[in-house]
Amino acid sequence: VTRRTVLRQLAIAITAAGSSSVNLEAARLVHTIAGESRAQPGGYTPIRLTVHEFRTVSRLAELIVPADTRGGSAVDAGAPEFIDLLCSQNDQLT
Repeated sequence: VTRRTVLRQLAIAITAAGSSSVNLEAARLVHTIAGESRAQPGGYTPIRLTVHEFRTVSRLAELIVPADTRGGSAVDAGAPEFIDLLCSQNDQLT
């Protein structure tokens, strides 16, 4: 069992358990904003996290879900940007 498989199964279980309290439209909007910001010249500028915090989140994301032959990394998927945007929308997350 790989780390990627375990994380995928955990994500599915957590999503299934908490899906009734998640606003899917808001999550889609945050993901869209993160993707658009990332595509801008110069890349993404953190909204809520400091530059140091954003780099730390990016490094942790890369360590937790690194790229392999089956897919890209968490950084490739925009996880650090998504985390920053979520934190910017909810003071309880920072």
